[in-house]
Order: sequence, then structure tokens, then C-alpha cells
Amino acid sequence: MPLLLKEAYPNGSVVAVWQIEESEEQLLEIVEPGSSELYEYSGFSNELRKLQWLAVRALFKEISGITQGDAIVYSSKKPFLFDGSWHISISHSGNMAAVIINKKKAVGIDVEQLSDKVYKIRQKYLSKEEVISFGKDDLVEKLNIAWCAKEALYKYLGRQNVIFAENLCIQPFDLMEAGELEAEILFPDLVNFVTMEYRRIGDYYLVHFTGE
Repeated sequence: MPLLLKEAYPNGSVVAVWQIEESEEQLLEIVEPGSSELYEYSGFSNELRKLQWLAVRALFKEISGITQGDAIVYSSKKPFLFDGSWHISISHSGNMAAVIINKKKAVGIDVEQLSDKVYKIRQKYLSKEEVISFGKDDLVEKLNIAWCAKEALYKYLGRQNVIFAENLCIQPFDLMEAGELEAEILFPDLVNFVTMEYRRIGDYYLVHFTGE
């Protein structure tokens, strides 16, 4: 298992990224899924999706120390632990899996392979002001980062009916291999400003929010 990144933060968050190179059999041996996880796993027909599902759980096991099967369960599509001991957010794309955990704070993470498809659908997840603010230089890279950032915030919030172009706003930022960006969360009952971190890993972008 190539553990590409494992970083701990002062507030207790831990971020990790795993490059998937193992076989399905090898990952099953590492994860040792419980009965409910095996039931979910058996519903996947796509081989890559199986590897991604297993890799996320292997990575969580690596950074949390929790070995009990059925550790990760879902409620309204948001992952949580069977005993509530960690806040957790997970992501996978291609041969990359990413996890962020924190015992006390909600967190969010997203990893995506660099693609120009985000340019074609930019008006679906960005406001007109955001598109203009990003300018023309390095636009596809910035759009990929913005998409990841909004996905990570969506996971952090864990609420339904989030309109990316209206409720989540990414401030202009300078493109670097690794850096920070500012984002706004805008709802009638919630207005918040957060700082997120991003970095490029090969032809992937990783964005995460480590919690307030």
C-alpha cells in the first residue's frame, strides 16, 4: 500500500491518501469487513468501484487504529462510525483513495483526477461571479480545485438540498502545487467563512477542510 500522504493537524484531524495498487484479495485481507460491510460490498459489480471501496476502509483502518468490521456505516449518504468515535469523510477517484478523520469536529475531503469536464459543467456548480473571478490563467486547474472544494464542503455539512452555485462560494486564489483557499457557506440559517487546503498529487487534486 503506497501511503502517499498522512498528515496530522493541531485540532486532531488526520488526512491520508492511498494509491491503490493491491488486488481485491489483498485488500479484503487488510480490511476484514464485517457482515453489513460485506453485504454492501457484494452489491458492486464494477471492479474498480470494489477496489476503491476497500481502499477507503483499509486507509481508515491504517490511520484510526480501529480494526472492528462494520466500522463505517452510512446515514443519508454520510459516512459515520458504528460507535460514533470519529467524524469521518472519504473520497476516491481512479486509483486514489482519501480519508480525513477527527474525534470532535465535522470534516470534509475530496480527491478528483484532473479533467476538463469541469469546464463544460462549470455553470452548474459555480456562480457567474466565481467563474469571472478565476480569470483565464490556469482555469481548468482552478475549476478542478473549486469542484473538489465544494464537494468537500458538501460532505462536511452533511445536509440535503445544497445548491453548489448558490450556497457555496470559493474566493479567488493563486494556483500552486499546494496552498489554501477561502470559502463561504451561505444559507438562511448558516453563514460561515472557512479556510481549506488543496494540493496536487500527480494528476489528481486533493482538497480538505479539517474542521473549525
